[in-house]
Amino acid sequence: MAESEQNRAGWLEALEVLEAYVFEEDLARANGADPSSDWVAPANLGPLPADLIDRATRLLSAQRERMAALDSSRRSAGRHLAAVRSIATPPTDQSVYLDVTG
Repeated sequence: MAESEQNRAGWLEALEVLEAYVFEEDLARANGADPSSDWVAPANLGPLPADLIDRATRLLSAQRERMAALDSSRRSAGRHLAAVRSIATPPTDQSVYLDVTG
């Protein structure tokens, strides 16, 4: 296989894996990938082939959208956690009983 073909094949594989992480979480899990794990860039990919630039650009845009959504969810979860933490809790040195029969 020529070097340019290997380069293109490497990029195709990398883009497919990233697309699975971004677009098809269930498919990624079915194929043995863990979308919650850190992605590690393949070594020695070489330059991105010109015919894959549009695909990579769409993927980058989708990743940015996902990052914005995750940041919004993170902030919302932080507000919920702050509200839960503000609830007074009973002293832990007292026994608490639950009447389940009556």
